[in-house]
Parts: sequence; C-alpha cells; structure tokens
Amino acid sequence: MNALNRKLASIYLRGNCSTVERREESEVILNLLKFLQTQNTSLLTGPEIGLFKRAAIIRMPGFSIDLINPKIVTVKNEIVSINESCASFPKEEINCLRGNEITFQNGLDKELITLCGLEAVLVQHAIDHLNGVVMFDRSIKLELIEKGNVIHYL
Repeated sequence: MNALNRKLASIYLRGNCSTVERREESEVILNLLKFLQTQNTSLLTGPEIGLFKRAAIIRMPGFSIDLINPKIVTVKNEIVSINESCASFPKEEINCLRGNEITFQNGLDKELITLCGLEAVLVQHAIDHLNGVVMFDRSIKLELIEKGNVIHYL
C-alpha cells in the first residue's frame, strides 16, 4: 500500500462509531460475518466495512467473539506486539505496545471479560478501530541492547 492510500484509509477509519442498539445487534453481526467470509482475516470491525457502529468480530481457531459496544476497563503487563498487521493496511506490519492482559465490558449487558495473550491483543486492536485509532498510532520503534538483551523503546 502506498503512502497516499495508507493516509486515506487512516483518515476514513477515524470516523465516529455510534452505539449498537439492541434492535440492530443481530443485523450488525450478520453484516460483519458476511463480509468476513470474503476476506483473508480473522478480525473485522464495523468501520472497516463502512458500518460506523461499535461492533467487531474475531474468528480464529480456538477463539471466537462478537464485540458489541466494548470498553476496556483495565490493561495490565504491557508487551510489544511484534509485526502486528491489519486487514485495512495489507502487507503492513508494525510493532505496537499492547496489554498482555485486559478486562473489558462487552455486549448490551456490559459483561466483564478478562483475556490474556494473543486474544487480548486482538481485542485491543479491534477496540482501537472502534475508537478511531489505527495501528500506526500505537507504533513503537525497538532497539535491542546487546548487554542482557534488554529492549528499550525509542
């Protein structure tokens, strides 16, 4: 993706997402599922298909979740997500600072869910899209220091 296309996609994805109402929840998820079937990705958000609703889906082996009006409550144990990618920016990979453990509210009933590892990273990525944040906003540069292999953020 060239710099202009990346900038245009980034601007488009910064749109405001409205809350998903109970009467539209099923339709929103079905629209995301239909579109996901045509893509080579495991995560899809409303804004990525022009649906500016606070909804996303994640479908991968061993982990599947529908995100409706999600809101992160706590983030613990920051890690670096190496080579994070995004369906909206094909062939782009960056390093992002993410929580290794998160607790978030999900659904119309605001169920509290705690996730760790890859699942936590994926949910943070999806919620970022719903908040108008793209992965480049979380980009960090890494420098590996030879003594002790300590990673310092620049």
